[in-house]
Amino acid sequence: QHLTVEVSEFFYFLTILTLTRLAAVLLDRWLYRNLLLPMFLVLMLTLVLQMIHTPGAFLHLYIFSVCIFGLLMFLKSMVWNRKESAGLKRFFLYVDGVLCLVIAGAEIFGYSSIALYLFRSFLYSVIAALIFWMLFLFTAGLLELCFSGLPVKVLQRNSALLVRQCVPALVLCYGLLFLIFSLVIWQVYPTFAEAANSFTNLGFFIGSFKISPGFILMVGLIIYGAVLLSRAIQALLLQEILPRHGIDVGVQLSITRLVHYAVIVIGFLILLQALGLELNKLAILGGALGVGIGFGLQAVVNNFVSGLMLLFERPIKVGDMIQVGTETGVVKNLGCGPRWCAPLIMRTLSSLILT
Repeated sequence: QHLTVEVSEFFYFLTILTLTRLAAVLLDRWLYRNLLLPMFLVLMLTLVLQMIHTPGAFLHLYIFSVCIFGLLMFLKSMVWNRKESAGLKRFFLYVDGVLCLVIAGAEIFGYSSIALYLFRSFLYSVIAALIFWMLFLFTAGLLELCFSGLPVKVLQRNSALLVRQCVPALVLCYGLLFLIFSLVIWQVYPTFAEAANSFTNLGFFIGSFKISPGFILMVGLIIYGAVLLSRAIQALLLQEILPRHGIDVGVQLSITRLVHYAVIVIGFLILLQALGLELNKLAILGGALGVGIGFGLQAVVNNFVSGLMLLFERPIKVGDMIQVGTETGVVKNLGCGPRWCAPLIMRTLSSLILT
């Protein structure tokens, strides 16, 4: 077992060396030089001291010295490099400075175990954050490579745009994984499985529905997936399929807008099914919509119907110049924007949950 611990620490050491090299290429130069590189050096020296079984008194003296050095570096960055340390960089500096102050204070007042706990947990959290950030970059690059390698030309041309559309979902997934992993690093839970299980079971009830992080993540991914699929289909229709048949631009826009509504409706039905609502209860949904329209959604519904009439009857088309009073403009798009969609969906879901 003792040999296994030493081997693990040796592999940690190699991992940190690899991350140091990658961070030097990928990260902002100022952030790497002033924050991450000192942390890497401190963590590697800490692992070396652990491998040679340094006495506890010397280890705590080392931690106190590192924290004092960190405080001096923080003050130097705040005084002499104030312009360079702006925005998010300043936030990282403040976090580093506050933790160094807390750990040094714990060592001074005799709370050596707390100081060691904060010291190790903070350094490992920084390494974990860097690992997940590099995994995010790797996943984004892999997605762009996959999109550019597909036989569909529209996906090849828009591979960078598609990756940007996937970025929020990737950030959410890796952010949650980092949060769960941090619970293990800070010894809130002993294993990753227990931390993930406890995190997903958090929540509260509204009626018979339990609002939990897993529930919110599922709803968000379904809605985001429906919107992303709708945008992809619209781009495919407008760039590849419809122009081949010589269809008028206004007709193309009408077709893609109807496809968008159809995909959103299907996504909404899938969301209802995922929420555990039976589709035969859509009569309740109709009743809830009727009540909502009667109590103040007339303008929303009128705008939606007006948008459909513009799409079908086409009294004006994309590219037409219109004048309203003293204002003149060119029609760029037709349809019903998200201003009606978001409140309508939220009121409908609220009515269903309360019912």
